[in-house]
Amino acid sequence: MKRRDLPGRRVGRGKVWVFLSIVTLSGLTGCLRSGGSSSEPLFRFYPDPSPKTHRLYDRLARASVEILVDDHLSGSGALVDPDGWVITAEHVLGGPGRRVEVLSPTLGRLSAEVKAVDCGHDLALLRIDAANRPYPYLETAATEPEVGRSAWLFGAPLFRHQIMTPGMVASSGSAFEWLGTTDRYLETRYFSASTPKGMSGGGWVDDRGQLIGLQSGMMTNGASMLGLAFATRLEPIHRLLDSRQSAVTPTMRLPIEEYWEQEPAYMVNFPAGQMGVVARSPVAGGPAARARVRDMQLIVAVDRQPVRYRDEVLRWVRSRQVGDVVSLTILAPSGGRQTVEVVLETLEQPWLDHFARTQRSSN
Repeated sequence: MKRRDLPGRRVGRGKVWVFLSIVTLSGLTGCLRSGGSSSEPLFRFYPDPSPKTHRLYDRLARASVEILVDDHLSGSGALVDPDGWVITAEHVLGGPGRRVEVLSPTLGRLSAEVKAVDCGHDLALLRIDAANRPYPYLETAATEPEVGRSAWLFGAPLFRHQIMTPGMVASSGSAFEWLGTTDRYLETRYFSASTPKGMSGGGWVDDRGQLIGLQSGMMTNGASMLGLAFATRLEPIHRLLDSRQSAVTPTMRLPIEEYWEQEPAYMVNFPAGQMGVVARSPVAGGPAARARVRDMQLIVAVDRQPVRYRDEVLRWVRSRQVGDVVSLTILAPSGGRQTVEVVLETLEQPWLDHFARTQRSSN
Protein backbone atom coordinates (compact mmCIF):
# COMPACT_ATOMS: atom_id res chain seq x y z
CA MET A 1 0.00 0.00 0.00
CA LYS A 2 1.49 3.30 -1.08
CA ARG A 3 1.34 6.38 1.08
CA ARG A 4 -0.54 9.22 -0.55
CA ASP A 5 -0.19 12.68 1.01
CA LEU A 6 -3.24 14.86 0.67
CA PRO A 7 -2.69 18.33 -0.77
CA GLY A 8 -2.64 21.10 1.83
CA ARG A 9 -0.68 23.97 3.28
CA ARG A 10 2.12 23.51 5.74
CA VAL A 11 0.13 25.37 8.39
CA GLY A 12 -2.52 22.64 8.16
CA ARG A 13 0.07 20.00 8.89
CA GLY A 14 1.27 22.12 11.78
CA LYS A 15 -2.19 22.13 13.31
CA VAL A 16 -2.41 18.37 13.02
CA TRP A 17 0.97 18.02 14.72
CA VAL A 18 -0.12 20.27 17.59
CA PHE A 19 -3.27 18.21 18.07
CA LEU A 20 -1.34 14.94 18.03
CA SER A 21 1.12 16.40 20.51
CA ILE A 22 -1.71 17.28 22.89
CA VAL A 23 -3.18 13.81 22.61
CA THR A 24 0.21 12.17 23.16
CA LEU A 25 1.01 14.28 26.23
CA SER A 26 -2.45 13.74 27.62
CA GLY A 27 -1.97 10.02 27.05
CA LEU A 28 0.79 10.11 29.65
CA THR A 29 -1.82 10.89 32.28
CA GLY A 30 -4.38 8.69 30.58
CA CYS A 31 -7.07 11.27 29.84
CA LEU A 32 -8.10 14.68 28.51
CA ARG A 33 -9.57 17.16 31.02
CA SER A 34 -11.77 20.18 30.55
CA GLY A 35 -10.24 23.62 30.97
CA GLY A 36 -7.20 22.33 32.88
CA SER A 37 -9.38 21.69 35.93
CA SER A 38 -9.34 18.63 38.13
CA SER A 39 -12.78 17.57 36.88
CA GLU A 40 -13.57 14.09 35.63
CA PRO A 41 -11.90 13.05 32.34
CA LEU A 42 -13.72 13.79 29.09
CA PHE A 43 -12.14 10.72 27.53
CA ARG A 44 -9.94 8.04 29.05
CA PHE A 45 -7.43 6.23 26.84
CA TYR A 46 -6.91 3.26 29.14
CA PRO A 47 -8.90 2.15 32.17
CA ASP A 48 -7.37 2.83 35.55
CA PRO A 49 -5.79 -0.25 37.15
CA SER A 50 -8.23 -1.76 39.59
CA PRO A 51 -8.64 -4.96 41.61
CA LYS A 52 -11.09 -6.07 38.91
CA THR A 53 -8.40 -5.73 36.22
CA HIS A 54 -5.93 -7.68 38.35
CA ARG A 55 -8.49 -10.44 38.86
CA LEU A 56 -9.12 -10.54 35.11
CA TYR A 57 -5.40 -10.95 34.45
CA ASP A 58 -5.14 -13.76 37.00
CA ARG A 59 -8.09 -15.55 35.45
CA LEU A 60 -6.66 -15.28 31.94
CA ALA A 61 -3.24 -16.43 33.14
CA ARG A 62 -4.71 -19.61 34.59
CA ALA A 63 -6.90 -20.47 31.60
CA SER A 64 -4.54 -19.48 28.76
CA VAL A 65 -1.82 -21.62 27.20
CA GLU A 66 1.02 -21.31 24.72
CA ILE A 67 1.20 -23.62 21.71
CA LEU A 68 4.38 -25.56 20.95
CA VAL A 69 4.70 -27.14 17.49
CA ASP A 70 7.68 -29.49 17.13
CA ASP A 71 9.17 -27.75 20.22
CA HIS A 72 8.79 -24.26 18.69
CA LEU A 73 6.65 -21.65 20.43
CA SER A 74 4.20 -20.94 17.60
CA GLY A 75 1.29 -19.10 19.19
CA SER A 76 -1.27 -18.85 21.95
CA GLY A 77 -4.49 -20.56 22.97
CA ALA A 78 -7.13 -20.87 25.68
CA LEU A 79 -8.81 -23.64 27.63
CA VAL A 80 -12.55 -23.54 26.92
CA ASP A 81 -13.76 -26.57 28.86
CA PRO A 82 -12.91 -28.11 32.27
CA ASP A 83 -12.22 -31.45 30.55
CA GLY A 84 -9.15 -30.16 28.72
CA TRP A 85 -10.41 -28.75 25.43
CA VAL A 86 -8.21 -25.98 24.02
CA ILE A 87 -8.95 -23.58 21.17
CA THR A 88 -6.30 -21.86 19.06
CA ALA A 89 -5.76 -20.49 15.54
CA GLU A 90 -5.41 -23.24 12.94
CA HIS A 91 -2.55 -21.50 11.15
CA VAL A 92 -0.48 -21.69 14.36
CA LEU A 93 -0.28 -25.49 13.90
CA GLY A 94 1.44 -25.32 10.51
CA GLY A 95 -0.66 -28.11 8.99
CA PRO A 96 -1.39 -31.73 9.94
CA GLY A 97 1.16 -34.28 11.12
CA ARG A 98 3.07 -32.04 13.55
CA ARG A 99 3.77 -32.69 17.23
CA VAL A 100 1.62 -30.30 19.26
CA GLU A 101 1.91 -29.45 22.96
CA VAL A 102 0.54 -26.78 25.26
CA LEU A 103 2.64 -24.91 27.79
CA SER A 104 1.45 -23.15 30.93
CA PRO A 105 3.10 -22.05 34.18
CA THR A 106 0.20 -23.58 36.11
CA LEU A 107 -0.35 -26.73 34.03
CA GLY A 108 3.19 -27.43 32.85
CA ARG A 109 3.94 -28.94 29.44
CA LEU A 110 1.29 -31.32 28.09
CA SER A 111 0.80 -33.23 24.84
CA ALA A 112 -2.17 -32.14 22.76
CA GLU A 113 -4.12 -33.82 19.99
CA VAL A 114 -5.82 -31.89 17.21
CA LYS A 115 -9.46 -32.98 17.15
CA ALA A 116 -11.16 -30.61 14.69
CA VAL A 117 -10.46 -27.55 12.53
CA ASP A 118 -12.34 -24.78 10.76
CA CYS A 119 -9.92 -23.28 8.25
CA GLY A 120 -12.42 -20.71 6.98
CA HIS A 121 -12.38 -19.09 10.43
CA ASP A 122 -8.81 -20.07 11.39
CA LEU A 123 -9.87 -22.28 14.31
CA ALA A 124 -8.44 -25.49 15.74
CA LEU A 125 -9.77 -27.53 18.65
CA LEU A 126 -7.21 -29.48 20.70
CA ARG A 127 -7.58 -31.97 23.55
CA ILE A 128 -5.06 -32.38 26.36
CA ASP A 129 -4.84 -35.17 28.94
CA ALA A 130 -8.08 -35.26 30.92
CA ALA A 131 -6.42 -36.94 33.93
CA ASN A 132 -5.83 -33.61 35.66
CA ARG A 133 -9.33 -32.23 35.19
CA PRO A 134 -11.11 -30.04 36.01
CA TYR A 135 -8.96 -27.46 34.26
CA PRO A 136 -9.40 -23.70 34.65
CA TYR A 137 -11.15 -22.42 31.53
CA LEU A 138 -12.77 -19.41 29.87
CA GLU A 139 -16.51 -19.31 29.37
CA THR A 140 -17.69 -18.11 25.97
CA ALA A 141 -20.05 -15.14 25.81
CA ALA A 142 -23.57 -15.86 24.62
CA THR A 143 -23.74 -13.11 22.00
CA GLU A 144 -21.39 -11.20 19.73
CA PRO A 145 -19.88 -8.09 21.37
CA GLU A 146 -21.19 -4.72 20.25
CA VAL A 147 -19.06 -2.11 18.49
CA GLY A 148 -17.04 0.02 20.88
CA ARG A 149 -16.87 -2.59 23.60
CA SER A 150 -13.57 -2.79 25.47
CA ALA A 151 -11.70 -6.08 25.14
CA TRP A 152 -8.54 -7.77 26.33
CA LEU A 153 -6.20 -10.15 24.51
CA PHE A 154 -3.93 -12.61 26.31
CA GLY A 155 -0.99 -14.40 24.75
CA ALA A 156 2.73 -14.78 24.09
CA PRO A 157 3.94 -11.96 21.78
CA LEU A 158 7.37 -12.48 20.23
CA PHE A 159 8.35 -15.24 22.68
CA ARG A 160 7.32 -13.25 25.75
CA HIS A 161 4.94 -14.89 28.15
CA GLN A 162 1.54 -14.13 29.70
CA ILE A 163 0.96 -10.65 28.28
CA MET A 164 -2.46 -8.96 28.42
CA THR A 165 -3.14 -6.12 25.98
CA PRO A 166 -6.21 -3.85 25.63
CA GLY A 167 -8.35 -3.30 22.57
CA MET A 168 -11.80 -2.39 21.34
CA VAL A 169 -14.36 -4.03 19.04
CA ALA A 170 -14.07 -1.96 15.87
CA SER A 171 -16.70 -3.36 13.47
CA SER A 172 -20.33 -4.36 13.67
CA GLY A 173 -20.18 -7.24 11.22
CA SER A 174 -17.66 -9.59 9.68
CA ALA A 175 -15.40 -9.24 6.65
CA PHE A 176 -12.92 -11.41 4.78
CA GLU A 177 -9.15 -11.08 4.93
CA TRP A 178 -6.58 -13.02 2.90
CA LEU A 179 -4.24 -14.94 5.20
CA GLY A 180 -1.18 -15.08 3.00
CA THR A 181 0.70 -17.65 5.08
CA THR A 182 -2.04 -20.19 4.34
CA ASP A 183 -3.31 -18.98 0.93
CA ARG A 184 -6.91 -18.63 2.06
CA TYR A 185 -9.55 -16.19 3.24
CA LEU A 186 -10.71 -16.08 6.82
CA GLU A 187 -13.93 -14.49 8.00
CA THR A 188 -13.08 -12.00 10.73
CA ARG A 189 -14.20 -9.13 12.91
CA TYR A 190 -11.96 -6.12 13.38
CA PHE A 191 -10.59 -5.12 16.77
CA SER A 192 -8.73 -1.87 17.33
CA ALA A 193 -5.46 -3.05 18.92
CA SER A 194 -1.76 -3.59 18.42
CA THR A 195 -1.18 -7.35 18.31
CA PRO A 196 2.40 -8.55 17.71
CA LYS A 197 3.23 -11.96 16.29
CA GLY A 198 2.80 -14.78 18.76
CA MET A 199 -0.62 -13.60 19.92
CA SER A 200 -2.36 -15.67 17.23
CA GLY A 201 -4.75 -18.12 18.86
CA GLY A 202 -5.03 -16.06 22.03
CA GLY A 203 -8.45 -15.34 23.45
CA TRP A 204 -10.15 -11.96 23.25
CA VAL A 205 -12.31 -11.47 26.36
CA ASP A 206 -14.68 -8.82 27.67
CA ASP A 207 -14.36 -7.20 31.08
CA ARG A 208 -16.20 -10.15 32.62
CA GLY A 209 -13.53 -12.52 31.36
CA GLN A 210 -15.82 -14.20 28.82
CA LEU A 211 -14.40 -15.22 25.45
CA ILE A 212 -15.67 -12.94 22.65
CA GLY A 213 -13.22 -13.80 19.86
CA LEU A 214 -9.94 -15.47 18.93
CA GLN A 215 -6.91 -13.64 17.59
CA SER A 216 -5.97 -14.58 14.03
CA GLY A 217 -3.96 -11.84 12.35
CA MET A 218 -3.32 -8.14 11.98
CA MET A 219 -3.34 -5.45 9.32
CA THR A 220 0.16 -4.44 8.26
CA ASN A 221 1.89 -2.17 5.78
CA GLY A 222 5.15 -3.90 5.07
CA ALA A 223 6.60 -4.68 8.49
CA SER A 224 4.55 -2.01 10.25
CA MET A 225 1.43 -2.89 12.22
CA LEU A 226 -1.51 -0.56 11.61
CA GLY A 227 -3.43 -1.05 14.84
CA LEU A 228 -6.19 -3.26 13.44
CA ALA A 229 -6.47 -6.89 14.55
CA PHE A 230 -8.37 -9.76 12.91
CA ALA A 231 -10.39 -11.90 15.33
CA THR A 232 -12.70 -14.85 14.74
CA ARG A 233 -16.37 -14.24 15.55
CA LEU A 234 -18.22 -16.06 18.31
CA GLU A 235 -20.66 -17.97 16.09
CA PRO A 236 -18.07 -20.29 14.45
CA ILE A 237 -16.37 -20.72 17.84
CA HIS A 238 -19.68 -21.87 19.35
CA ARG A 239 -20.28 -24.19 16.40
CA LEU A 240 -16.88 -25.84 16.69
CA LEU A 241 -17.14 -26.27 20.46
CA ASP A 242 -20.64 -27.72 20.22
CA SER A 243 -20.04 -30.13 17.34
CA ARG A 244 -16.35 -30.92 17.92
CA GLN A 245 -16.29 -31.75 14.21
CA SER A 246 -14.27 -30.19 11.44
CA ALA A 247 -15.91 -27.71 9.11
CA VAL A 248 -16.13 -28.24 5.36
CA THR A 249 -15.51 -24.81 3.83
CA PRO A 250 -15.89 -24.30 0.05
CA THR A 251 -13.22 -22.25 -1.70
CA MET A 252 -11.99 -21.07 -5.11
CA ARG A 253 -8.46 -20.44 -3.77
CA LEU A 254 -8.58 -17.05 -5.42
CA PRO A 255 -7.49 -13.76 -3.81
CA ILE A 256 -9.45 -10.81 -5.18
CA GLU A 257 -9.38 -7.02 -4.93
CA GLU A 258 -12.17 -4.54 -5.51
CA TYR A 259 -12.05 -2.62 -8.78
CA TRP A 260 -11.64 0.79 -7.12
CA GLU A 261 -8.46 -0.41 -5.37
CA GLN A 262 -6.65 -0.48 -8.71
CA GLU A 263 -4.24 2.08 -10.12
CA PRO A 264 -5.43 4.49 -12.84
CA ALA A 265 -3.21 2.74 -15.39
CA TYR A 266 -5.40 -0.35 -15.00
CA MET A 267 -8.76 1.45 -14.77
CA VAL A 268 -8.20 3.45 -17.95
CA ASN A 269 -8.78 0.21 -19.89
CA PHE A 270 -12.44 0.09 -18.80
CA PRO A 271 -15.44 2.44 -19.07
CA ALA A 272 -15.98 5.11 -16.43
CA GLY A 273 -18.14 3.85 -13.58
CA GLN A 274 -17.02 0.24 -14.04
CA MET A 275 -17.44 -2.12 -11.08
CA GLY A 276 -16.28 -5.63 -10.22
CA VAL A 277 -13.49 -7.52 -8.48
CA VAL A 278 -10.02 -8.22 -9.81
CA ALA A 279 -8.41 -11.67 -9.64
CA ARG A 280 -4.96 -11.60 -8.06
CA SER A 281 -2.53 -14.53 -8.44
CA PRO A 282 -4.77 -17.61 -8.20
CA VAL A 283 -3.24 -20.24 -5.90
CA ALA A 284 -1.32 -22.75 -8.03
CA GLY A 285 -3.21 -26.03 -8.38
CA GLY A 286 -6.37 -24.57 -6.84
CA PRO A 287 -9.85 -24.52 -8.40
CA ALA A 288 -9.52 -21.04 -9.96
CA ALA A 289 -6.10 -21.82 -11.40
CA ARG A 290 -7.38 -25.10 -12.87
CA ALA A 291 -10.22 -23.16 -14.47
CA ARG A 292 -7.59 -20.86 -16.05
CA VAL A 293 -8.51 -17.71 -14.17
CA ARG A 294 -5.55 -15.35 -14.64
CA ASP A 295 -4.01 -12.58 -12.60
CA MET A 296 -5.61 -9.11 -13.07
CA GLN A 297 -8.72 -10.37 -14.87
CA LEU A 298 -11.81 -8.31 -14.04
CA ILE A 299 -14.73 -10.38 -12.70
CA VAL A 300 -18.02 -8.50 -13.12
CA ALA A 301 -20.52 -11.22 -12.16
CA VAL A 302 -20.68 -14.43 -10.14
CA ASP A 303 -23.38 -16.92 -11.16
CA ARG A 304 -24.78 -14.11 -13.36
CA GLN A 305 -25.18 -11.73 -10.43
CA PRO A 306 -23.22 -8.44 -10.74
CA VAL A 307 -20.58 -7.98 -8.04
CA ARG A 308 -18.85 -4.93 -6.58
CA TYR A 309 -17.37 -5.99 -3.25
CA ARG A 310 -14.93 -8.68 -2.19
CA ASP A 311 -17.10 -9.70 0.76
CA GLU A 312 -20.23 -10.32 -1.33
CA VAL A 313 -18.29 -12.68 -3.63
CA LEU A 314 -16.85 -14.62 -0.70
CA ARG A 315 -20.17 -14.83 1.15
CA TRP A 316 -21.73 -16.28 -1.97
CA VAL A 317 -18.96 -18.87 -2.34
CA ARG A 318 -19.19 -19.80 1.37
CA SER A 319 -22.96 -20.31 0.98
CA ARG A 320 -22.40 -23.04 -1.63
CA GLN A 321 -21.35 -26.66 -1.23
CA VAL A 322 -18.01 -28.32 -1.97
CA GLY A 323 -18.22 -29.70 -5.52
CA ASP A 324 -20.62 -26.98 -6.70
CA VAL A 325 -19.78 -25.10 -9.89
CA VAL A 326 -19.51 -21.30 -9.66
CA SER A 327 -19.51 -19.32 -12.91
CA LEU A 328 -17.39 -16.18 -13.18
CA THR A 329 -18.11 -13.59 -15.86
CA ILE A 330 -14.85 -11.92 -16.92
CA LEU A 331 -14.80 -8.58 -18.77
CA ALA A 332 -11.93 -7.94 -21.16
CA PRO A 333 -10.65 -4.38 -21.84
CA SER A 334 -12.02 -4.78 -25.38
CA GLY A 335 -15.52 -5.18 -23.93
CA GLY A 336 -15.77 -8.89 -24.64
CA ARG A 337 -17.10 -11.22 -21.96
CA GLN A 338 -15.98 -14.72 -21.04
CA THR A 339 -17.58 -17.19 -18.61
CA VAL A 340 -15.31 -19.44 -16.56
CA GLU A 341 -16.63 -22.30 -14.41
CA VAL A 342 -14.86 -23.05 -11.11
CA VAL A 343 -15.49 -26.28 -9.16
CA LEU A 344 -15.28 -25.55 -5.43
CA GLU A 345 -13.05 -27.62 -3.16
CA THR A 346 -12.71 -27.70 0.64
CA LEU A 347 -10.18 -25.72 2.63
CA GLU A 348 -9.95 -28.46 5.27
CA GLN A 349 -9.10 -31.34 2.88
CA PRO A 350 -5.51 -31.92 4.15
CA TRP A 351 -6.82 -32.13 7.71
CA LEU A 352 -9.73 -34.39 6.74
CA ASP A 353 -7.29 -36.75 5.02
CA HIS A 354 -5.06 -36.69 8.10
CA PHE A 355 -7.94 -37.48 10.47
CA ALA A 356 -9.05 -40.36 8.20
CA ARG A 357 -5.54 -41.86 8.17
CA THR A 358 -5.29 -41.52 11.96
CA GLN A 359 -8.67 -43.23 12.38
CA ARG A 360 -7.66 -46.12 10.10
CA SER A 361 -4.35 -46.64 11.92
CA SER A 362 -6.06 -46.66 15.33
CA ASN A 363 -8.42 -49.39 14.12
